[in-house]
Amino acid sequence: MRRARIVGTLAVVASLVAVGGVAVSIPASGSAAARRAGGLVDACGAGSYQTEPTSLVLTCADAGIIATRLAWRSWTSSDALATGAATVIDCTPSCAAGRTYDYPAELTLSRARLVDGLLLFTSATLRFTGRLPLGWHAGRTSTYPIPLVPKTADAQVLVTETWTAFFSANSSIGQKARLLENGTASVVEIQKMFAVLPSNLTTEVDSVRVDGRAATVRYRFFAGPHPVSVVRTGAAVDVRGRWLVGFATWAKLAVEYGVHTGG
Repeated sequence: MRRARIVGTLAVVASLVAVGGVAVSIPASGSAAARRAGGLVDACGAGSYQTEPTSLVLTCADAGIIATRLAWRSWTSSDALATGAATVIDCTPSCAAGRTYDYPAELTLSRARLVDGLLLFTSATLRFTGRLPLGWHAGRTSTYPIPLVPKTADAQVLVTETWTAFFSANSSIGQKARLLENGTASVVEIQKMFAVLPSNLTTEVDSVRVDGRAATVRYRFFAGPHPVSVVRTGAAVDVRGRWLVGFATWAKLAVEYGVHTGG
């Protein structure tokens, strides 16, 4: 990203870009009719947009439940239905050492949303059609959110907007708290730190490098037109679809300015 002083509204014209270093594409899976009429599913928010996948991870954190051997009975712009199996890890004696077992199941995709010009399903519902996994207490039907991650160019804009708004003297303490990871628990400390910073503080973002749900930010402080710091490096994090200033970055700055964060 070319270094630019960011004061007002940002505008970006984005086309197909890389997501987490992987080019965004729509694989040629599924029928031509399905690709024309139906939505897409994003595998664990990785930007791998698909139609009629043969398998889909439902618990992205640990891949403990995977819909497999999927045979799609329908695929439209509002929902999609498949029969197949649920591959579940038996966490005995531990999830890392446990075996996997398959159980007959149906999978429904729904709640399609238009994101970056693409119609993406945001919810997956699994229904066991036969026996349940041993010790399963979630019921015969369970619903799992399908995470969505903005394209890299969009994420860079969102991170930059968050960064400049958080460090701007024009933002209230309440606004700053909402732009900081776990910031609502740090309102007093935020107020103390900004009390010792220049009242006309602004931030210049040199670059933003997005890697999945984290971003590395290179930036510097200005007091009016005058720089008051060398180039710094910080981290932003994606928290439930919102890019926030990382708490570790804030804590390091607070210590530098003599404010105890309790973190």
